Amino acid sequence: MNLQRSELQTRDFPFAEKLGLDVARSLCAFALAKLPCGVASLASALTAMTGLESPHLPRMGSDGMSEWFFSKDGVGLLDPELFQVAGCHALLIVRIGTNSGKHPYLKSPLLPSLGYMVGDRHTSVNWLDSWLREITILPHGDRNSVSYVRNGQRKWERVFSFLGQFNRTGTRVMLSKSAVDRYQKVKTAKKVWREVEHIEWECNGWVLANVGDCLGPIFPFHDYAEARRPENKTDMISECYFDNNAEHSSRKLVAQQWLEVFGQPLIPFEPNERRDQLQSAYALLEPYMAAFREVAAAQP
Repeated sequence: MNLQRSELQTRDFPFAEKLGLDVARSLCAFALAKLPCGVASLASALTAMTGLESPHLPRMGSDGMSEWFFSKDGVGLLDPELFQVAGCHALLIVRIGTNSGKHPYLKSPLLPSLGYMVGDRHTSVNWLDSWLREITILPHGDRNSVSYVRNGQRKWERVFSFLGQFNRTGTRVMLSKSAVDRYQKVKTAKKVWREVEHIEWECNGWVLANVGDCLGPIFPFHDYAEARRPENKTDMISECYFDNNAEHSSRKLVAQQWLEVFGQPLIPFEPNERRDQLQSAYALLEPYMAAFREVAAAQP
């Protein structure tokens, strides 16, 4: 530290690698101790997969963003390498209000080759604007920049996207017709919608649009729309597509330790399967998990 003890004089210190390894393993222990069992559908994930922010890594995005993804085979850290090794071809992000949890499709089994993430359940328009802005950002060289055209000239704007660590090629997004009407008609809201390139269809009060290069949808958007009208104008479901062959920006030490400790990208949801597959991980991480138990026991 400097003489005033106000900041570090250098970012390099002799125990950096050892400290990074310890933090990564502590994160793995947090995941093993805290990530839920028995998540078989989106309905169960909307309650079980919220409020699970670990204290180990800087926040990836705004409040309500999850640092975990899950699939039908288990749950893992939202990291490009782990996502790819898990065999997921797209990421479905579900952000619906608390009164929208009765949709019949939410109880359907999770689909293969699809990774899932559940977002916050706020229903304010400002939250939808912020979320949609991040969802429709695609990388343009600098992953924190997006381009748009104004008065015939291309402009650049620096924005943060929680998916910036991924090489995202496209996004398909379904939201309510009333929300789309606002983005198309209200001057102050139009800039949130300017990245959207194409509207695929409108059905039962829903609109499906896309940005960038999108594969065919894995999630049955049209079946979902036909089954029930939007219960909140801020409900939104997005399917994001990635270039898995490109180099990506990843928290490599964390991903490497995760695969080294667990030997696989996902922690199974079934308790007995979890114990059987991850016996060595439980033994290795027991000192960290014991510390978590002590902290929990000391809380009032």
